[in-house]
Amino acid sequence: MKHRSALMLSSAVMATAQGLAACGSSGGSTSSTDPNAMASINVGIALSPPKAIFFGPYVAQQEGFFKKEHLNVKFISMP
Repeated sequence: MKHRSALMLSSAVMATAQGLAACGSSGGSTSSTDPNAMASINVGIALSPPKAIFFGPYVAQQEGFFKKEHLNVKFISMP
């Protein structure tokens, strides 16, 4: 049973990562001539306020990981 829970959790993490990657590759407001331009990305968070398991993107934004990658991430609360 433990293996099944681990498999489901890893599947959920992979699906989230693929979804975020798809959001980033869909183009944004960047200019192809300016490599330092910030891409705008909207990320929907399913719970408002989010539970501890969904804090990863908020921590990444607070630590500046998105800015380091030239991403302007906007979180959208989805009830």
